[in-house]
Amino acid sequence: MKTNLKTTLLFFIMFFFILSLSSQNMVGLTKAEIQKQMEAGFPKFTANSFGISTNMSTLKYIDTKTDRTLIFYFGKDNKCDYSKMIEDMDLLEVRTKEFNSKYKPNGVLQWTEIKNGKTYKIKIEKEEYIFNIITSE
Repeated sequence: MKTNLKTTLLFFIMFFFILSLSSQNMVGLTKAEIQKQMEAGFPKFTANSFGISTNMSTLKYIDTKTDRTLIFYFGKDNKCDYSKMIEDMDLLEVRTKEFNSKYKPNGVLQWTEIKNGKTYKIKIEKEEYIFNIITSE
């Protein structure tokens, strides 16, 4: 019984951590602002540049325990144009339910978020074993 309770509690803690990260929209912020927020609010994610194109202005963070990758893409103005969270396909149903409850649906696996008077697009792109959550203006 204690093991089941611990497992359930751990699941809910992980779920709410993932929920808080996925709902963190950093589009429009500068590299320095994102680095500061990631360091302060998401200590399980570490900066990583492996596999990132040198032709693009990006920041990449990985969480090795949950096997997630978060990449921020920047325009010429040094502000984030869009972000991409890469997650395991096992979490697709959880994310879909989360986004359906938090944002306005706008098509299949697409939602709209209004934040500070701006409209943001959130969409899920499925691949074979993973899916991407793309957040953009």
